[in-house]
Amino acid sequence: MKKWKMLFMAAISSVLILSSCAKTTKPTENKPNEPTKLTVKDLFPFNENVYMKYQGIGNEFAEHQTYVDYIDGDRIQIRDITPGTTLAKIYEIKNGELRLISSREEYYYRENLLNTQNTSYDVLLKEPIENGTSWTTKDGLKRYISNTQAKISTPSGEYTAVEVITEGNDYKLYDYYVKELGHVKTVFKTGSTTIETNLEKIEKKCFLYSNYKILLSRFQ
Repeated sequence: MKKWKMLFMAAISSVLILSSCAKTTKPTENKPNEPTKLTVKDLFPFNENVYMKYQGIGNEFAEHQTYVDYIDGDRIQIRDITPGTTLAKIYEIKNGELRLISSREEYYYRENLLNTQNTSYDVLLKEPIENGTSWTTKDGLKRYISNTQAKISTPSGEYTAVEVITEGNDYKLYDYYVKELGHVKTVFKTGSTTIETNLEKIEKKCFLYSNYKILLSRFQ
């Protein structure tokens, strides 16, 4: 539990973030039993100017919101704003894998980090998208696809999702991916404690503007 809390806790810094978005469109419920075989790209689409807001349950740091900053080829850079800090996350889809290349904290500026190199990336999702597909995380934990037709509920709607479970020593982490939407839900369970992050809304054609504090130093 302490390790999970550390993922959310950080010093809070002030930054003014404004956005301009198109009218909110509520995602529609996706249809189950689709005939085509799913791919990682189906479940984690790279779309420009997308804003996603997530509701948090069970922990004050569980809520967050994301903006797409950059896309180039097989990589996407997402700004992840939490109550504790703002992160720049670099994802890559390659060889049938969704990889988290890097996650930089205190990202209160705008910089293209897509060329970041990291050989110890974490694999979040892996093909074939079918029950039983399993792999090992960068921390040596077991991660596997447990259900390709999981029924889930979020404030944004009800979906049929692909469920991915990560097994820790004393906890389980459930991640849910929905075709054409992406990562919509996370559930962390340890003992009698449950923490959830659920997609609340998604907006397209959303542009982010930031007002940063600039520190000027004068050297004599």
